[in-house]
Amino acid sequence: MKTQFENLLNDLREELSANAYTKSPLKRFNGAVKQTDKALLALKNYLESETLTEQDEISIFKDVKPQIDAHRIEEGLRFSVLNYKPMGTVKAQIKYLDEELVALQSVFRRNAFYYQYYKNGFDELDHLFFLRGAGNLALPIPEIFDVERDFSTPVSCLYSKFMGFERVQMFILKEIDKLKPASVPGSHNDKDVDKLKWTGEVINIIEVAYGIWLTGQLNNGNATLSQIVRWLESQLDVDLGNVQKRFTEMERRKRISTTKYLDQMSVAVKQKLEQGNQ
Repeated sequence: MKTQFENLLNDLREELSANAYTKSPLKRFNGAVKQTDKALLALKNYLESETLTEQDEISIFKDVKPQIDAHRIEEGLRFSVLNYKPMGTVKAQIKYLDEELVALQSVFRRNAFYYQYYKNGFDELDHLFFLRGAGNLALPIPEIFDVERDFSTPVSCLYSKFMGFERVQMFILKEIDKLKPASVPGSHNDKDVDKLKWTGEVINIIEVAYGIWLTGQLNNGNATLSQIVRWLESQLDVDLGNVQKRFTEMERRKRISTTKYLDQMSVAVKQKLEQGNQ
């Protein structure tokens, strides 16, 4: 079953990648709808023809279907962002895009419990969240979904939204970067700056990412953890993987400090300060 769904998702990604070269935003969106509809129909036919274990059903509604739906959500929002972007000054366009980012982030805040469950890769409540007919949730979802009961669950819909919204956040950030000047007085062009690559342990940069996020160092404290992670990955040429799982590893450290790397940095800086310019 796993291989079958991997093939389904891979085929969809390939079709969407080819469709991404379409210059017309509307044609790109319509093409994406057609491709995701085809993938959803194949998945629905499978569900109707097979007898599933509970674990199979959880896997489908936690991972497979949300990935398909997320592509459709992403393309729909992407089209909307481009279609309604004002024709005014660069400043006005950046303001519009910043407001779109804030709107996306509000969904994560409204669904904070479920978003943290998603980001941390938890599975303790999967039997309540991803089985059809599992009953009402103890913690209501503030989003309203037109759920096809035999082909979805409310939390499955939320997962789709989380995945799609995170991708659109990255798209908007790239659009903002395009609008900003290539350089400002006193700064260096990218071509004049050596490309740096993170060669330390990945867990160390995770500590840095959380430190930046929790102390509100970027965008006046409004940058999300996801944005910071993507930024670090881009700037330092590193794949941070599942950040929340790494954070859980940090929490479980027993013999060493939970913030080993940040502690080492602090000690190193203090030693340098004590030594002065020696």
